[in-house]
Amino acid sequence: MKSLKIKMKNFMNMLKADVRELVKPDKPLTGWDYLLVLFVVVGAYIVFDASTIMQTASVSFGYLNRQFLNFYDYGKECGMTELIYMPAVYVTYAIWNLPLKLSFLVRYPMPEVPYYVQLWYRLLPVLFYLACTYLVYKLALEIGMGHKKSKLCALAAFTMPVGFFLQFSYGQIMVMPLFFMLLGLWYYLKDRRWGFVICYAVAIAYQEYVLVLFLPLLLLREKRLRELCENLLVAILPFALEYLLYSRSNAFRQHVELFDINADFAAGMDNGIFVIQYVVLLWILLLGWSYFTNVREKKELVSYALFFVGLTGVVTLCLTDWRVEYFMLLVPVSVLSAFLHKDMRIFLILDMGWGVLLALYMVVHGFMPDSLDMVASLYTVLMVAIAVFKHPAFLAERPDELFCSYAGWMRARFLCGAALCLVPSLAVMLLG
Repeated sequence: MKSLKIKMKNFMNMLKADVRELVKPDKPLTGWDYLLVLFVVVGAYIVFDASTIMQTASVSFGYLNRQFLNFYDYGKECGMTELIYMPAVYVTYAIWNLPLKLSFLVRYPMPEVPYYVQLWYRLLPVLFYLACTYLVYKLALEIGMGHKKSKLCALAAFTMPVGFFLQFSYGQIMVMPLFFMLLGLWYYLKDRRWGFVICYAVAIAYQEYVLVLFLPLLLLREKRLRELCENLLVAILPFALEYLLYSRSNAFRQHVELFDINADFAAGMDNGIFVIQYVVLLWILLLGWSYFTNVREKKELVSYALFFVGLTGVVTLCLTDWRVEYFMLLVPVSVLSAFLHKDMRIFLILDMGWGVLLALYMVVHGFMPDSLDMVASLYTVLMVAIAVFKHPAFLAERPDELFCSYAGWMRARFLCGAALCLVPSLAVMLLG
């Protein structure tokens, strides 16, 4: 017991030191830049709509009301329509909402709740988002970027236009699996096998698509068949248990679409007998490439791991009728690999294009679906370019190298993300 207290004290001291280091401004980024970010984040948290979070948080009271095996049917009976996530998401929110239940502020799933309850619901994803930023900082340090560059990398991940837009304007639940993905990646770089596998197992339990991104990492490091099978079995076990518990539920089968990238697999080669889908073919080729890639040192492991995760995500999402929130899972990896590149500046610029095209895709998808092909094609080309040109051959020799004139682009990039959140909200207010 005493040793546990000592460990907890050491961990809290380390956390305090990291936070002090992380928020300390570095010129040419000034304290005013950090205050601007804080002001926009607080404003986004208070003002922007998050209807998906409201449904997700509200229906979680089914678990607090001891509706375990019939959770999805109970939520449907209470008028909830957004029962689209795996049980891990709702269990997390049930734990978060326990104070509301104990104080009798909310006792059962409710479509409408007071504003202060909405702020409580919104706070959990924001805390996950902040925790993901901290993990990006720890990953950057582990990679060898140094304190100054690691802080900038964390700030770049926090203010990434796509991530900021999805988090504060789209009601982002994907930060939950993202947190465990980043924690698993940290264990991966530390060469701690079971920490890596268990963290990804939890992430897959939140969102099964994470399995698609887990496999190239596993194959890059592990070449022995027995260990491969053990790791894969442990990784999918929590998800399999969730599915077995609720597979008989009509509401679960109706609302939770597993591996919901809505792939119609229309893009492929028709040989007259069957269609060879490009997305399946390229994904298998990427898995083979990762397996046959032998890394000799940690620097190679880092660069190839980030490259394979980024490229796998682009291939599997851009060649299918993807859901936009899935791209949140690629944000930290994209930022980390950009900060290892010889020309970090170009990716800071391309990040703004990524955010603008994603917002444009969502607008066109909602209002002019017949005109979607051109926007989706431009988005796919941009994403492929961003992923391909982060191949290890294009990375800098030293991870702590820092491009000198980054501050202006960092500011522009953040303002782009803030505008992507603000403009749709103003449009809804004016047109509504």
